Amino acid sequence: PKGFHPEMARKVCHTSGKGSSNLWSYSFSQTKHPPLGKGNFSEVFLGHRKCKLSGAVEDVAVKRCTLPDRSSARYKTLESEISILKELVGQPHIVQLFSTFVQGTHAYLCFEICSGGDLLKYIRRQPIPISEMIIRIAGRQIAAAIEALHERNIIHRDIKPGNVFLIPTTEAPGFGYIAKLGDFGLATRGPADDVMTPSVYRSVHQTWCGTPSYMPPEMLFRMRYDKAVDLYCYGALLYQMRTRNTPVRGSDIEELKLKMPQRRLLWPAGTTTRFKNLCSDLLDNDPAKRPTRLTQHSFFVEGSVDLSVALREYVVIEGEASPELETRRRLLKSAKVSEEVVQRGMRDELTQEDRKKLAEAL
Repeated sequence: PKGFHPEMARKVCHTSGKGSSNLWSYSFSQTKHPPLGKGNFSEVFLGHRKCKLSGAVEDVAVKRCTLPDRSSARYKTLESEISILKELVGQPHIVQLFSTFVQGTHAYLCFEICSGGDLLKYIRRQPIPISEMIIRIAGRQIAAAIEALHERNIIHRDIKPGNVFLIPTTEAPGFGYIAKLGDFGLATRGPADDVMTPSVYRSVHQTWCGTPSYMPPEMLFRMRYDKAVDLYCYGALLYQMRTRNTPVRGSDIEELKLKMPQRRLLWPAGTTTRFKNLCSDLLDNDPAKRPTRLTQHSFFVEGSVDLSVALREYVVIEGEASPELETRRRLLKSAKVSEEVVQRGMRDELTQEDRKKLAEAL
């Protein structure tokens, strides 16, 4: 098409090893199925890929983007998105890009399908508050994705529940999904020599982008910022999982600016100190004070869980059944500990042997 540079076609047409055009053929229909999602310049459709060797067929998500003019900012954004996604192939908690190609006036990006929807829909389906056990499982997966980005000097800039996608699994009891960070349309790169420690986090951007309710103060007030913006957004995501609200709420940017300095975090009863500290630290107005080694935080580290608190979360509460209560029932049954241990846990009287047994069971 007019204004489209051949070099872009070569870059877009390059495929990852997992989705090599030598092994797979791709197809989708815009008429058989409605779009899975829509953006300002793109649509996502259900598609399929077929292995040329075995004949195996898999569902894929196909993102169709209108090709921008070579001189436009959108051209550079699309080029950057594809480059970043290629670099992240093989990361378990990043939505995987299988292949890319150009056809007519559109570029097509083929992704793995996430049939569990997104985290925002999951939050809305759950009772309030979502248990910390579930947040621990989902949150650690998302934390691993963020660390993978920052180790490669990549800033996502739009981390929120709507950009975390879910794949059903039986390997995450209680949560039931693998969480994967996606939508890298706003992602960018930091300086090549930057490393993931607060002392050398350096301001490299000033672009105002993302979703206002999740924006950190440095972005909201158009100050220079760095990878720490992702840490704030992640804190807002965790807070929303527990409370169903964002840390600062407002109808527009100006209202958010007014409320930011007076922000107060309100917690449901039973929220642990570890979780409060994690969220408060991530939501610190000073970017340099936000923790960077996310998966090493005491909230996520194996063995740091207060088992008596966790046990309370699994207890069946009399009343109308819900998915959360059913999950608790299954966890209690799977623990296979004596009633005496359960009762001691409820009274905060667990012995060291009790804790060992519960740690193995839970």
